[in-house]
Amino acid sequence: MEIYNEKVNDLLEPQNNNLKIREGDGKIVVQRLKEELVADTAKVMSLLKRGQKIRRIGETNLNERSSRSHTIFRLLNLVDLAGSECAGLAGTTGERLKEGCAINQSLFQLSQVVAQLSEGSQFVNFRDSKLTRILQCSLSGNAHTLIICTVTPASVDFTLSTLGFASRAKAVKNKPQVNEVMSDGTLIKKYARQLEKLQAELKATKKRYACHELEAVESKLEEQERLNSELQQRLNVLMKLK
Repeated sequence: MEIYNEKVNDLLEPQNNNLKIREGDGKIVVQRLKEELVADTAKVMSLLKRGQKIRRIGETNLNERSSRSHTIFRLLNLVDLAGSECAGLAGTTGERLKEGCAINQSLFQLSQVVAQLSEGSQFVNFRDSKLTRILQCSLSGNAHTLIICTVTPASVDFTLSTLGFASRAKAVKNKPQVNEVMSDGTLIKKYARQLEKLQAELKATKKRYACHELEAVESKLEEQERLNSELQQRLNVLMKLK
């Protein structure tokens, strides 16, 4: 995906533009964003090149192929940030100037978020930018985060600003945990056990509680049955592909 002028666009499905971001189960989700299953490095590189072909680039006085958007490749969250720029030095006008302003604004919000995290602030302004919203878990959640900052002798001011950002970023502490990775077959067994447990709870509840309390348990049971059915369908599809 790319973040262009504060709009999230799908680089694998170009017609999916201005996607919405929502939060659920402690995760940040970009709605309708296309995802691809990969089994080898060749497939990963093929998808990366496919997205690179249509990401926004443009010419400025400083760069013939200047990134005009932030690009995010979600395998590990690989994020290629567009560089901050001074309109006077870059010689940008019109649409290029608008792009530069959007880039600088989102980078400013990123620096603000990193500063708040490094200071241990109770409230962090993740929602002020699409970039920080999407990277919320990478910046403050269950993740190991590596930030590579690039500097240039051509600009002392930009170099000092970048080094200041890097210094603050070093102070941010994440809380990485080992994720539980399961195959579809293992997930089905897990949900089947949960289903049996809920059925037992429902049976016991019928003997003890009133009707309105039964509804909550039955609703939970229906949700587990739905998940079990979906996973069974996915497993059937995968078995046909083998």
